[in-house]
Amino acid sequence: MDEAIQRQIESIISEQNRRPVTEFEGYSPLEMQSILYETFDKNCPVQLLEMRDSEYDAVPLLGTVKHLANHLNKEGEVRLTQRGYLPPKIAHEMFEIIRAKDDYIVKGTTKLTKESDCVSISLIRALSEVSGLIKKRQNRLSLTQKGKKALGNNHQLLYILFKSLGEKHNLASFDGYGDFMIGQMAYGYTLTLLSKYGDINRDSAFYSEKYFKAFPQLAELPIVDLYQSRFESLTNFYHLRSFKRFLAYFSIVDIKETDKLRRETVAKTKLFDKMISCTPPLCL
Repeated sequence: MDEAIQRQIESIISEQNRRPVTEFEGYSPLEMQSILYETFDKNCPVQLLEMRDSEYDAVPLLGTVKHLANHLNKEGEVRLTQRGYLPPKIAHEMFEIIRAKDDYIVKGTTKLTKESDCVSISLIRALSEVSGLIKKRQNRLSLTQKGKKALGNNHQLLYILFKSLGEKHNLASFDGYGDFMIGQMAYGYTLTLLSKYGDINRDSAFYSEKYFKAFPQLAELPIVDLYQSRFESLTNFYHLRSFKRFLAYFSIVDIKETDKLRRETVAKTKLFDKMISCTPPLCL
């Protein structure tokens, strides 16, 4: 192919990739690619900000991981139970930090006797392993060199946990919706939606509609619920994975029940804008 024609084609493609897309809330394909695959990287519209120490203290996930890591750092290692769970004493200590995130135990519906009784503790333990902060060998847990290094740096530790929860940990292992990437995929895009619209309480359907508008292929996944419409099922799926089992652990979303049907609204907390920065689309 003639070099001049090749350059012309490349120029057209490059121009198209920089044009705003309505379905992406005005972000271009290039910007969306960065949001999807380079979340928090230097040139991404979505950034994780450095905060004051007191603000890191308000993140329950961070505090719970640090408690476990500090314990391992002090003791060297911890022997797990015969069934591979954390010792009940450590599980109870972790629950006291993360307790607001587990309604069933707080309300007395479930009693905490072992790690697996609390989804939050199981999730945090699994996240700590998949992120490389701790390791399991011969039914014992210990802190890795990566964990020791991150333990003294709140920002680095938060970065590792945020990226690992969004990109490495399998949230499907803690619900019955199946091994789909709804909510976990494009978590950076959900952050841009919250940054733009999260100043007031909005029904979670507001966000799920925009999410599936951007990624219609995800709305075609074989999710079946005999008691709800397809959109209601997709909204519940997205709400659980994006907000309740993800962003709520970082204290950057406020979730409220609105009626007897237990429908919930979502808004960003004051901590959101201290932790997350979202640059608007460049073309707007």
